[in-house]
Amino acid sequence: MISDAIDIDEPGRLGLIKSEKCRVYEWSDNGEKVYFAAARKGNALMIHLAAEKRNWLRLRDALNEFCQKMFFVYDWCKMIIAQVGKRSVINLALKCGFHIAAQKEVELDGKLQNISLVVRVR
Repeated sequence: MISDAIDIDEPGRLGLIKSEKCRVYEWSDNGEKVYFAAARKGNALMIHLAAEKRNWLRLRDALNEFCQKMFFVYDWCKMIIAQVGKRSVINLALKCGFHIAAQKEVELDGKLQNISLVVRVR
């Protein structure tokens, strides 16, 4: 179940952003938790998701439920956008109704990495 926006003590531990413009949501089921940081950008939500490694198997359920709730709660929200680097997360996003909008190879920490912008439209 997706919570209303929450305040977390250690956002950096999972790579989440904590700011006035960014809200954090928590999905939980039987002690498994996935966090979503979301910020409005026009008529879209830019998101970042984070979870402990042991909860990665539940990302699909969490992502689907998060998108459904955001589209329901925010009538202005026309799309949800995420920047993804891991191929496994890109594949997961595609299975959850996202589409690849752009891809670029960038250098991060001295290594070339493919980054994809994935979008799910209402």
